[in-house]
Amino acid sequence: MKQEIENTTAIYKLVKMSMDEEDWALWNFMQWLVAEQREEEKLALDLLDKVKLAGGENMSNTAKFELNKAIGDTQQDFPIADDVNPLQ
Repeated sequence: MKQEIENTTAIYKLVKMSMDEEDWALWNFMQWLVAEQREEEKLALDLLDKVKLAGGENMSNTAKFELNKAIGDTQQDFPIADDVNPLQ
């Protein structure tokens, strides 16, 4: 979660810079990136909640197995950047 917060902070700095420089093309692109990052933060929070419910550091081997299975079944609702990048 700490890494996601650091990523969000860096993205917001770029958004502010694009506004200050009146670089509207970059600002527009950054809106997509902000939405992606919000989804990443939500995913990290959901995973932390699942770990807490499973017992945190004291979870049983069965709980670890079930948690790994649930994580593996997680669907990605948003396309990855490679799928939407027209330059590739």
